[in-house]
Amino acid sequence: MLEQLLVQKKLQHYITYVKNLIIGLAEEFQTEKVHFRRILPVIDRLFSHENEEFLSFFNGKKNRESWQLLQLMHQQGEIFNEGKGYYSVLPTRVIQFPEEETNVIVSGYDFMTNESFFGLAQLHLNQQIIYPVLKPDDYAYRPVLLGIMSILEKKLSPLNLDISEAIRFISGRQLKTSLVTNIKEGEWFIAIHETPFNSKDFYVALKRDNTIHGTYILKQNYLRICFALCDFYGIENKYTVKPLKNGLVEIYFNRQLPIEELSLLNLIAFPSCYVNPKKFITHRLQLVNIQSILENLKLKEMK
Repeated sequence: MLEQLLVQKKLQHYITYVKNLIIGLAEEFQTEKVHFRRILPVIDRLFSHENEEFLSFFNGKKNRESWQLLQLMHQQGEIFNEGKGYYSVLPTRVIQFPEEETNVIVSGYDFMTNESFFGLAQLHLNQQIIYPVLKPDDYAYRPVLLGIMSILEKKLSPLNLDISEAIRFISGRQLKTSLVTNIKEGEWFIAIHETPFNSKDFYVALKRDNTIHGTYILKQNYLRICFALCDFYGIENKYTVKPLKNGLVEIYFNRQLPIEELSLLNLIAFPSCYVNPKKFITHRLQLVNIQSILENLKLKEMK
């Protein structure tokens, strides 16, 4: 737990450092955006002195740690990807959660430490708020699960593709199968098509009139659609809360969260890693805020 606190504080330090770096470089070159080729070498040089414990937070093998830090900052609304490799710093905002004592600052510059606060954002400790205030739904738009199904149904068209595998939502669980012929009339599922380039495309599909109808799933929408299908078929998704010392708790999910919920959760809870985290540490006082984040996915705490 102490190790995670140290990793969190180092990460917060680097997030603040990189924002100031972008601002400094923008001023030096008299521009409003900075190319990642000017940013990454500086981060690489700093990270070369870091220990393995900190670097293991960036557990992805495809991209170097400095690039993952930049992507994390973009995901959390600290910086903005302007396109063509250019980044700019976003204005400071305050995110106001249901628990009134939890106002957090996104894209702030001066980190004030608080030993009882776990998260990638900065806890707002002042009584007076001088920055724009956003509700969680303003920070990260999250479509209602029931509405997703009606939208998907309008987008369906006959799917004339070879389906190598299917993900079904039956018997209270999510099941991957190659027996596509077993899919029943009127059943929703995820169809998987293997492309000639050795990759896979995913489609949300419905068997109707003995024909498979479907629509392509963008990568960023896949997890939310899976939650929508679970809700449609009455499959419950749960998370566990494990008490730790000093009022802290560990929260564990048995499946990945959509990027919007993950970004919100990261503000007030510290993830175990950057890529596909399923475990988080936070203070027990944040549980009411976490429940408000997760209720849109119909996630319930396992008692």
